[in-house]
Amino acid sequence: MFQKNVIARATLDTYTLELLLILIYVSICYVIFKLFRIPVNQWSLATAALGGIVGIAFILLVMNYNHPFTKNARIYFAVTPILPSVKGRVVEVPVQPNTPLKEGDVLFRVDPAPYQYVVDQKKAALAEAEQNVLQLKAALESSHRREGKGAGSV
Repeated sequence: MFQKNVIARATLDTYTLELLLILIYVSICYVIFKLFRIPVNQWSLATAALGGIVGIAFILLVMNYNHPFTKNARIYFAVTPILPSVKGRVVEVPVQPNTPLKEGDVLFRVDPAPYQYVVDQKKAALAEAEQNVLQLKAALESSHRREGKGAGSV
């Protein structure tokens, strides 16, 4: 008995919402027709009716997508997307569901291994470049010394 009442109430609520939307649209059309003195003929009425059907259908589809419901209950959800600024595999989620968070709280940890690999590569490239600089400086000094000895013997 209770389930039938709930189903009947949900159906009645849906029809009430649709009727309310239709009445609002009709009143808006009436005001627009009077305000702008649009002639009432078959084309203007057909355009207004078709626009109303498309508009109300779109509104109902959007509302049903964002607020899906069953015959037993309605489900309302609010989703806040969380987008990291780096790509990677999440290895830890230290937050608990349904607990308030403060600014700066860690939401999840990303696997640092790929990033550490890149850091190690860059450090190795830097060490290699520093070694090349030392070798080139030594070669430059050596050539200056040879040049200095050659200039003095001439």
